[in-house]
Amino acid sequence: MLKWGAARVMAAGAIFTLSFWIGFGISQQVGTPTGPGPDILPPKFQHAVGDRIAGQYVFRYETFGNQAFWTDAMQLPQGIAEAGLTPPQVLQLGLNVNFDALNQATREALGVALKQVQAGVDPARTGFGDPRVTLSLINQNTVMGVVAFDRYNCRKPPGNTGTLDLARGDRVGISCSVCHSITDNSMLGQIRP
Repeated sequence: MLKWGAARVMAAGAIFTLSFWIGFGISQQVGTPTGPGPDILPPKFQHAVGDRIAGQYVFRYETFGNQAFWTDAMQLPQGIAEAGLTPPQVLQLGLNVNFDALNQATREALGVALKQVQAGVDPARTGFGDPRVTLSLINQNTVMGVVAFDRYNCRKPPGNTGTLDLARGDRVGISCSVCHSITDNSMLGQIRP
């Protein structure tokens, strides 16, 4: 029997998978536009056509306000915390981590953990085995497509040193990049037992 937290995480995974296949099916139709032009979007989402920086920002961080759904209704971060998911488990679920956006202290700690794993230590006995590291990665906005917000609904900066504190009103939203980012999975291959 699954714990309630694990069930929430699995439900979220099912929604991600369903969204991918629906989006894949729609995007593969010949002659179908890829979305509305920027001139018909609400003013706060408008940008110049071809603005790479604006497009990159939207792809990585724009949740279009879905953090209430993912935090309050689906309770995704609560499920991740309750299930005690470690960084390797999150990677195995298909999420990706932007190593370059980590704060220096986390980068150094994960570097030490990686060296321990490469020396033969079980990943579960290193920093990779600590579920709190997963929440720290989410809080730092380094889990691609999982966007952390503070209690004032302001996006937390990448690499911040704070804590994801759901009790104080922090929330998590989902952006396009959760499903559409491609990485080389180099970190996952190095931390598998």
